[in-house]
Amino acid sequence: MGDSRQGHELVGRQFFDDCPSAMWIYDVSTLRVLAVNKAAIDWYGYTEDEFLKLTIKELWHADDATNMREVVDRISNERYYDGGQWRHVKKNGEVFYVHTYSNTTTFNGQHARMVLVTNINAHVQAERKNQELHDKIEKQKKQYQSILSSLTEVIWVCKADNYELIYSNDASYYVLGYAEDEFFANKNLFFNSIHPDDRKKFFASFEEMFATGKTSVDFRFIHKNGSVRYLSSTTILVKGKN
Repeated sequence: MGDSRQGHELVGRQFFDDCPSAMWIYDVSTLRVLAVNKAAIDWYGYTEDEFLKLTIKELWHADDATNMREVVDRISNERYYDGGQWRHVKKNGEVFYVHTYSNTTTFNGQHARMVLVTNINAHVQAERKNQELHDKIEKQKKQYQSILSSLTEVIWVCKADNYELIYSNDASYYVLGYAEDEFFANKNLFFNSIHPDDRKKFFASFEEMFATGKTSVDFRFIHKNGSVRYLSSTTILVKGKN
């Protein structure tokens, strides 16, 4: 029985030492590091002797240390805990993002926890860059929308194959009498509101657009209130996936 237990301890120690993720064991009462593996030494830049003089608080970013202490006190007796995302600090001061997992254990007779750390810095940085790009695009869209909304000319964007409306600016309502949601609800509303005597001319202009990429036409549009508006339009074909 003793040999079996000793064998399990040796296997466990080998796993701990050779694990590619950083691992350490700390004393629950003092937070002192009791054991550390090779990956942690490589990641954090401390020697093993230096590590064993640290408390785990010194591995956390100062802004996260208070929350970390609260979590450590709360989970001291929990068998397993997914610690989530934190900021850790290397010996050289470099900050990087990690995800921690821990479980309760006994080390040399002391109540301790074993911690496994996954380096997620690249993932977090990529997410941040994607969010920054998204925010930049949204800002540009709002600026573009603001410019288009301020124009007195009607701006329309629709699909070339079925004329499904994609966008219309605020001037559409003031010039044509219909709100944007009315045009979205009925994709034929605009074309049905073209004066019957001008529809053939209007659609014929589209043949020129498909041939040359651009067309202009003068036509009459029947406003929602029944009045007739005289309009001059320029249509440009933009080729793309949509």
